Parts: sequence; structure tokens; C-alpha cells
Amino acid sequence: MKIRAQHISDYLHRRAKRIAKRLYRHPVIGLARLKRRYLSGTTFIGITGSSGKTTTKDLIHELLREEFQTVKSDDTNNQVYSVARALLDVRNHTQVLVQEIGASANNDLNTSLGLLRPDIGVVTNIGIEHFKRFRTREMIAAEKSKLVRCLPPNGTAVLNADDEYVREFAEMTSARVFTYGSHEDCDLRVRNVSSAWPKRLALTLEYQRQCHTAQTQFCGAHMAPCILAALATSLVVGVSIESAIARIEGCSPTLGRMMPHKTASGVQFIRDDWKAPYWSVYEPIDFMKQADAKRKVIIIGTISDMPGTTSTKYRSVAENALEAADIVYFFGPNSHKALRARSIPSGKTLRAFTNFREFAEHLKSTLTQGDLVLLKASNADHLARLVIMYDENLACWRQRCERQNMCDVCRLVT
Repeated sequence: MKIRAQHISDYLHRRAKRIAKRLYRHPVIGLARLKRRYLSGTTFIGITGSSGKTTTKDLIHELLREEFQTVKSDDTNNQVYSVARALLDVRNHTQVLVQEIGASANNDLNTSLGLLRPDIGVVTNIGIEHFKRFRTREMIAAEKSKLVRCLPPNGTAVLNADDEYVREFAEMTSARVFTYGSHEDCDLRVRNVSSAWPKRLALTLEYQRQCHTAQTQFCGAHMAPCILAALATSLVVGVSIESAIARIEGCSPTLGRMMPHKTASGVQFIRDDWKAPYWSVYEPIDFMKQADAKRKVIIIGTISDMPGTTSTKYRSVAENALEAADIVYFFGPNSHKALRARSIPSGKTLRAFTNFREFAEHLKSTLTQGDLVLLKASNADHLARLVIMYDENLACWRQRCERQNMCDVCRLVT
């Protein structure tokens, strides 16, 4: 009876949201479109890509806000309504708006770009995401390229030159192009990247033939492109390289994006639990391979956007994870497929769970002080509760949840 009541509650919640959208979203979008016509004193920055949008947006905001009156879009909201809400937050004194823009299907960007009309376009990367809608990277690139195509001649495209698809966008715009990456001809070049836990990510940069060092609070070499994108954008807007580096060193990781969290019991989590498309799983595992810890544990939730055979992909991830960690756990409806790994090295453990409470209780009795635990999952798994339960009394043991917000801010969790 309790489960049935929960399902009814979730259904009514979704139904109410759909009705609410019809009532207020269209008028808000219309009002924002009208307001945008009269916003001539603000620089509009649009950010798109398959990953890294939110972190890049948050970092750009941090780098600019000390010198410019800057606003940004909320959380990970990147659809048309989010753009409209951000535009309505712009005031006469606002100098910069930083807005991430997402696409889950063909032509999703059209309305958002028509509403925002960006002056600066930042493209992070092109990966396989929303696989059911975009079957190839070429299709995704075609959609994401619309950001640079719509830029005015006096605008700027900030492009990741290390991504083969993004690099080609430079030929698709009449705007100025500012590149970042490891290539010699990049405007902002990274010469060296180091990140071996417990040390944090450090970068050696070259800008205008001068070398600079940036010591950050971030974890994992794969976070470097987000930092480079933010630094590059701040340079385009007018921040000095010295000021930008000094500010980036004080920035913390975004919630759920390789974010370190040490529990009161001494278990060190690295939370990368916002999303887990197949193409993004291996970089956090590589981080664990290089990490130094008493014992290394990897938890992997539901993997999405997998071209090919699901069983083969899960097996491949399991085998790779076992090279990096002493214990590897998989959680979710497909977790049993990981158990088909060809071999489990001596002294290592591979297990799969489908019941959340059972998994949580097992971890509580297994993890000890000094363990380094990578949590790589999708927010849909709601595995953040595995971290929260170490510091607070966990009140939510739902096996299924339709809520999209992070558990950290959900009133049902504690």
C-alpha cells in the first residue's frame, strides 16, 4: 500500500508539473524575447557541448564577477525556459550573462539561440550523448555548431581545439575564433597537466608566449578542458591572465562533478554522480589508476548512451575498473552484466547490487577510514545518498524516484 501511494504521489507530481508548464512557461518565454530586444549593454555568453557545460559556466561566472556585474543560469538548467528566466534576471547594470545551452534532440538549440542571441559562444566537446536521438557524433556536432554559426561578426567563438569536431567549427563562423587546448597554435595552450590524488589538478599554461602555472582544487586531468574554457573566455571578456589564474585557484568543483567529500568517519569520496554516459566513464577510472590511497573502491551506477551491446560495454568497464581499484561495485538493473568480466585479479572484488538498502548496508559495514571511493553514476540512480548517510540520518530509502534534483537538496532525504 505504501509503495502504491508513493507511485500515485509521483504521478500527481509529474502531472502538476506538466500543467504548470502550460500555464506559465510560454508567457515567460515571450516576455524574455521582448526584453532581449532592448538589452544592448550586456555581453551574452552561451556554452554548449556534450559535457562540462555547468562546470565551465560556474567557473566563468567566478572569474568575471569581481570585475563585471555578472549573472548566470541556475544549476544545470539549460533549456529554453532556463534561458528565458536568466534573461529576466538581467538588469540595466548587468554587464555579462553566462548561460549554458543543452540539446537532447535535433533543432533543440534553435529556439534557445534565437532567444539568447549570444555574443560569445563556448563549445566544450562533442561526445555520444542522448544516443536514441543523436545516433552519431556527426549529428551531435551539427546541432552544437549552431552556437558558433549564429554569432555576430563582432562576436567570439571559444573552441576546444583538442576535440576534432569542435576544431572544425572555426570554419563555420565569421566571428573571431579563440582556441584553447594542447596544440601549439592554440591561443591558450596547456603544456602540462598533473593530477595524482591526493594532489589536485595543476596546469602549466602558455599565453602570448608567457608561461603560467595554475594550482587548482579540482580532481582529475579530464577536468582541465573546463578550466581552460573558463580561462579562455575570461581573457576574451577582458580579464588579465594573472587575475584569471589567481581566481581559478580559489574555485571549488561543482556538485556531482569529480567533487571530493570526506565523511566524518574518514572515508574519502570522489563524487561524479551527475551523469554517466558510456563515453565519460573511463576518464574517472583513469583518475583512480593514478591515485594513491590505502584502498581504492569504485562504485558505478547506471551507464547510459551505449552504442552496441550493453553486456559487452558493462564487461569492458568492469575489467577496466578492476585495473584501477581493489573493490568494484555496480548498481542498477544492468549491474549483473558487469559480472561477466573475463577475469578478476587475485585479491580484488567485483560485486553487483540492484537493491539500494542492501547496497547501502553493505557499504556501511565495508568501507573504512582511509578508503578512496569513486562514485560514478547518474543522478537518476540517486546514489548520492550513499555519501549523505555517512554524515546524516538518511530518511529516504526509495528504490525508484522520479525526482530530478540532487539528493543533497531534496527535503525527503534527511
